[in-house]
Amino acid sequence: MNLGQFAIPRKTEIPVGAVRVWQIPSIDVSIPVYQATNATQQSVVDAEDSAMLRRYGAGRIIVDHADSKAGDGAWELWRVSLKDVGFLICPNKTLSYECIQLCIVDVQRSYYTFNGAAVYPHRATDILCLSCVGRDSKHNYMAYFKQIGEIPS
Repeated sequence: MNLGQFAIPRKTEIPVGAVRVWQIPSIDVSIPVYQATNATQQSVVDAEDSAMLRRYGAGRIIVDHADSKAGDGAWELWRVSLKDVGFLICPNKTLSYECIQLCIVDVQRSYYTFNGAAVYPHRATDILCLSCVGRDSKHNYMAYFKQIGEIPS
């Protein structure tokens, strides 16, 4: 049985400058996410206790360095399991997600591939979480989260 399916969102505040907070209770992640542009994305990812959120394909991606501090836990995507729950804490609601895919993707210039095919979110509400596998940054761990519900504030 995967206890990550029975998680609830933690009470948290969205820090000034952040747009939301992303939580993956199974790995103790509760990390502020910041909107980023091509010019600011590296500084957002490099900052402590912050991750980058940006549009990607139909949905969004959340990116941070592997092992980065992320609340009480660390951004260790290889520890995420299928069906683990994620929460996107927004100013007026909390969106709930379920992990539906895990893989290691190849990093291209402006996209990711798995087994030679480009990987993109299928819906506007989908989120791909990514982090490097090794120091060369040629491969990323990817956890694909699909929205499954909404909790009003």
